[in-house]
Amino acid sequence: MPSSIPESDSASRPGALRRLTRQRGAVVGMIILAVLAAMALAAPWLSPRDPIKTAPREALQAPGSRFLLGSDQFGRDVASRALHGARLSLTVGLIAVSIAVGLGTPVGLLSGYYGGRVDGFVMRVVDVLLAFPGILLALAIVSVLSPGLNNVMIAVGLSAVPNYVGSFGLAPSQRGSSFTWRPRERSAVATSRSSPATSCPTWSPRSS
Repeated sequence: MPSSIPESDSASRPGALRRLTRQRGAVVGMIILAVLAAMALAAPWLSPRDPIKTAPREALQAPGSRFLLGSDQFGRDVASRALHGARLSLTVGLIAVSIAVGLGTPVGLLSGYYGGRVDGFVMRVVDVLLAFPGILLALAIVSVLSPGLNNVMIAVGLSAVPNYVGSFGLAPSQRGSSFTWRPRERSAVATSRSSPATSCPTWSPRSS
């Protein structure tokens, strides 16, 4: 009996990209994110003014033709500062999420694969970490390290690692999928597939 999925079944299933495009909310979110990312990357060319140059005489200007989003108390253009700030925000977010996924995903998969005491120990550690707010963990990590943008990205990434290992985030699917790769489960599935249907016990009423 073939253990793989038949070609007809696998061909009939829509791909991940096709399922994603069917969700209007996901499509709208991807478009908004792509526009924001493009504007952030093109900030040096789209910014009408220097984001850090001060002009006290033009402080607190209302939005208009000179200042698209107005100016702050130091006369700096808010639109230019928003565009340049988006670049920094995207960089911090991408690096922090990469750290969290890169560390949390392998730990969650290995924990679900080996199970037993390894899984129990990892899950208890994750439960303890999830008992604290993420911002508190990030502040604690930053206090151990030194202030700076790089350490902030590391702290935010490390504080989000439990979300990819424990009971939230992507962890259920990661650990659940790793269960099917255990040798014991694979042998049990193979045995159940190779056993004939007539070998299953049947129930029959007792004769009086």
